[in-house]
Amino acid sequence: WAMRRGGYDAEVILIGMLKDPDKEVSGQAHISLKKTWAAHFNMWINNRVDRGRLLMSENKLEEAFEIFDKVAYENPLWGEGYHLRAKCWNAMK
Repeated sequence: WAMRRGGYDAEVILIGMLKDPDKEVSGQAHISLKKTWAAHFNMWINNRVDRGRLLMSENKLEEAFEIFDKVAYENPLWGEGYHLRAKCWNAMK
């Protein structure tokens, strides 16, 4: 449920389930929380990426590319930054 619906309510429920006496329930809550938190990324990066996508939709490709280039440079382990930069680069051709 938490993975499909997401949101802070789901996280609160999962955190509460960590202390469940049933080991299977608490174990699954632990794994679900790890997956949920791994799916979230730094909100500042998300804001920059959203700004870059907006600029791409407005056909301001050079500005968008600068944003995606900086995101990829600052977060080399995050593959989505490279993907967005490549998509913008290809659109500029």
